[in-house]
Amino acid sequence: MGLRRALPLALLLRSRAMGLRQRARALAVRGGALRESIAYGGQKKPVFYDMTHSNNAARVRLWLRLVDPALSQQVESTFITYDDLRSEEYGKLNPLRKVPALVRGDGGTVFESDVILKYLEDLYGNNEAMTPATPEGRQVMNLFIRIHDIYISSPNC
Repeated sequence: MGLRRALPLALLLRSRAMGLRQRARALAVRGGALRESIAYGGQKKPVFYDMTHSNNAARVRLWLRLVDPALSQQVESTFITYDDLRSEEYGKLNPLRKVPALVRGDGGTVFESDVILKYLEDLYGNNEAMTPATPEGRQVMNLFIRIHDIYISSPNC
């Protein structure tokens, strides 16, 4: 993927607005209670903590929607605010107090977008969908991810 193809994707990540559906399900960390979602069969669904202006969280959000739209139904998405990031409750999910964070179905937590994506790819087995087929392609992809994480990403989210 060249810079010409990566730049529009980066702009898409920055300009993605929160839809009405997400607003209706917003704010998981309020009043000291974490959101719990029950999946089919009585098991808990993973809960993904997102923030409107976080391009790190947008990476996971886009993966969930683009790889297989049915995955968005298997992972509960919840938008939080800056105030939520400072709460003790959220600090238990992500000690860095940044988004994204994911609470696994077994209650364990995962944070950092790249780690969350690798976990979801392992869990749902869709790692070919957005990963280049060649070692050279994966190297370029990993380089863009690393550049984003170190030099572009906001220190707040």
